[in-house]
Amino acid sequence: MTEKIIEGIKYLLEEETLTAEVIKNPNGYRGNIIIPETIVFNEVTYRVTSVGKQAFGNCFSLTSVVIPNSVTSIGIDAFGGCDSLKSIVISNGVTSIGKSAFMDCDSLKSIVIPNSVISIEDNAFKACVSLKSIVIPESVTSIGEQVFWGCDSLTSIIVAEGNTMYDSRNQCNAIIETATNKLISVCKKTIIPDGVTSIGSVFSQCDFLTSITIPDSVKSIGKYAFYGCDSLTSIVIGNGVTSIGEAAFMGCKSLTSIVIGNGVTSIWETAFDDCSSLTSIVVAEGNTVYDSREQCNAIIHTATNTLISGCQNTIIPESVTSIGEAAFYGCDSLTSIVIGNGVTSIGEAAFMGCDSLKSITFNGTKMQWNSIELGDEWNCEIPAQIVRCTDGNVKIEECW
Repeated sequence: MTEKIIEGIKYLLEEETLTAEVIKNPNGYRGNIIIPETIVFNEVTYRVTSVGKQAFGNCFSLTSVVIPNSVTSIGIDAFGGCDSLKSIVISNGVTSIGKSAFMDCDSLKSIVIPNSVISIEDNAFKACVSLKSIVIPESVTSIGEQVFWGCDSLTSIIVAEGNTMYDSRNQCNAIIETATNKLISVCKKTIIPDGVTSIGSVFSQCDFLTSITIPDSVKSIGKYAFYGCDSLTSIVIGNGVTSIGEAAFMGCKSLTSIVIGNGVTSIWETAFDDCSSLTSIVVAEGNTVYDSREQCNAIIHTATNTLISGCQNTIIPESVTSIGEAAFYGCDSLTSIVIGNGVTSIGEAAFMGCDSLKSITFNGTKMQWNSIELGDEWNCEIPAQIVRCTDGNVKIEECW
């Protein structure tokens, strides 16, 4: 194989197949690039069939590219970081768009994916912050993870009629895996339609999301589903949901209220960590696994009497025997807490990051407090230095 620059474009030439791949040019690419279908070197004609890995990556002065019909694949990170790229024409020969192929192309407002494309790999258009609309053609049978994550201007997602693997039913402005009814890609105007049964990490760090309605058809909310949605203020979890995954709402710092439906049977302990504005937690009547007894503003695992998630307005009921791992993690508006004398364990990082927590009261004796099993870093980053017991104070050991 031979590397050769021809008319400003560098190629890797394959003599046996007479094909050429566009590769990275040490001098970079700038302005408008038109990739030819064929090139000639030493009087031999080569057909250009691929754009290689990082071929145009971080070419900050590249503004437009035309990819010919002869090209069948766009490689990993082929145009990643081309933040001045405004126009890209992908002709009808391309069958695959590689991982991170157009990631961080900040100026790209629109792109037409031809009906020849079969696969769009992970992060292909991730963080294309100016991209406004996308149409997935009927030819596409494989879409990777986080393909349109961080596309903050995206308002329209349409899957073409006739696609057998994916759909955008009911004008939902989203991509749904038809066979599994799983929501796999969203935008700022997405409405979750009835029929969707699971939500992956598709809304993770969607700063534009202020509220969301989860229909009763949804059975599972996956890990990191709404992680870091800073503008999300409220959410109602439908009665169809049975599981809420790891860190599903972690870091939703504007979230003020949450209602857990009566069908939820599994909640990861970190599901609502670091929701610092949370003031109201309600578990619906009829839930057989969890409750929020005595209007306590917390989630309690009923069978074990373990408080697994609290907020700044939580009042721990006397019937609670355990405070779970990271139960109050990041509740930086929590100023005081009263713990009942029935509590026998406080989990790891239970009050970590509660940097306004100045008062801890225990409704039992010093001996009872000292018998409580305390998890590692249960009190990290809190200002409280003592626990007030019925017969005096106990100094809290510093967390290192």
